[in-house]
Amino acid sequence: MEESCSFPPCRRSHPTPLPPGLFTVNNDGTEITAFAGPEDPASVIQQPRLLADGRVVFLVLKSGSSSAEFVRAARPFQSRAPLFPV
Repeated sequence: MEESCSFPPCRRSHPTPLPPGLFTVNNDGTEITAFAGPEDPASVIQQPRLLADGRVVFLVLKSGSSSAEFVRAARPFQSRAPLFPV
């Protein structure tokens, strides 16, 4: 008999674990899709926020330092940039 999951999601192992990053999930839970992931596998994305202008802002933590970056909701894989350019 297979163990069933319910809301909130169960913690059993998945055959192909998802890498860390931001994902979109259908309201009914039927699909999960990659939205934006870390450019460096050693970094961690945290605290995403959607802004009124369509940008998704998040913190990137790497080696004890952090920076704020954003992606455009309409083009998340082609628009990643620092929130505060130097």
